[in-house]
Amino acid sequence: MPQEQNPGSVSRGVRKLAFDLFELIYTRLSLLGVELQEEKLRLLRLAVFFAVATLCAGFALLFFSLFIIVLAGESHRLLAIGGLTVLFAAGATLAGIKTLLLAREGGQLFQASLAEIKKDQASLHQGPKL
Repeated sequence: MPQEQNPGSVSRGVRKLAFDLFELIYTRLSLLGVELQEEKLRLLRLAVFFAVATLCAGFALLFFSLFIIVLAGESHRLLAIGGLTVLFAAGATLAGIKTLLLAREGGQLFQASLAEIKKDQASLHQGPKL
């Protein structure tokens, strides 16, 4: 004889399932927000250090160039200026290529959230543990 279920217990089970589902979604969205905040701070730090490094490198190159030009004397001054221009143009080209390569290999955004969602998906496919 089939067992009759109490309608109250079914509705309680559905409510518990809905509550658990909303709790899971809330947790995942919270994790997503934390990861977004961390990524924002990382990019801000990267931009600040890049700006400082660029400013310092610019001043160093300027003073180095002036030093070489003055050291070259009157007779070789144009040769020194031309050589430094070629050197700096080559450096800028290499740095630009490296920057593009680094930008393309960036990490996957929301990696932890995606991993947790995959775990949730795998546990749902396995079904409840009895």
